[in-house]
Amino acid sequence: MRVLRFGLVVAAVLGFAAPASAQILLYAQRLPAGTVYMRLVNALPVAASIQTEFAGKVELGTDGAARVSPYFVSTTLGDKLVTLGVDEGGKTVTASFTPKSGAFLTIVLHRVGDKVTAGVITDKPEYNQLRARLAFYNATADCAGGTLAEASGPEIFKAIAPDAAAARGINPVAAKVVAGCAAGKAPVLNLGELQAGGLYTVWMMKPEGTLLSFVAHDTIAPPRS
Repeated sequence: MRVLRFGLVVAAVLGFAAPASAQILLYAQRLPAGTVYMRLVNALPVAASIQTEFAGKVELGTDGAARVSPYFVSTTLGDKLVTLGVDEGGKTVTASFTPKSGAFLTIVLHRVGDKVTAGVITDKPEYNQLRARLAFYNATADCAGGTLAEASGPEIFKAIAPDAAAARGINPVAAKVVAGCAAGKAPVLNLGELQAGGLYTVWMMKPEGTLLSFVAHDTIAPPRS
């Protein structure tokens, strides 16, 4: 599926920022003010196939960014109960959430016992073409006090609760980071050379009991016809 780089939202018009060029493009058609933007994140131990009301069937893998879908657009599901059919490991379960009208949401799927739960994170889209934007998601169900620090030591984010996130603009630099919490630390993650206007998201999760982290770019799928 073709996707657009995620950038900013102004008067319900979607834009994107490619990390190299920081060029802003707009959808030709305005979307209603109550439009909801929802992406799915697989924090499960195995790949998942998710049946949705807003994007059909969504396949999420286990290899880094393959765990994260683009944002999907819905003009009808704001403030309504949304149920996901999650097929993982040959077993189908359901998980539900209610998206707030007009919100950008990240839905993190966790395995809790014999159930799959949907952790809901409300996102705050921001963009600055002069700086890189670095976001950190503690995509765990129980890893309190999530942190992201430079590999050399200084903290970038701290005290991030489970199923919560933070973001900030930073100067373009080469960066290596370490995600962690009270349960320990993930291996060092090399972000490479961050570029002005670039959008970088570090995800920390614990799908099989061991902390891991990876970087992915935020994207938006075009509205379904």
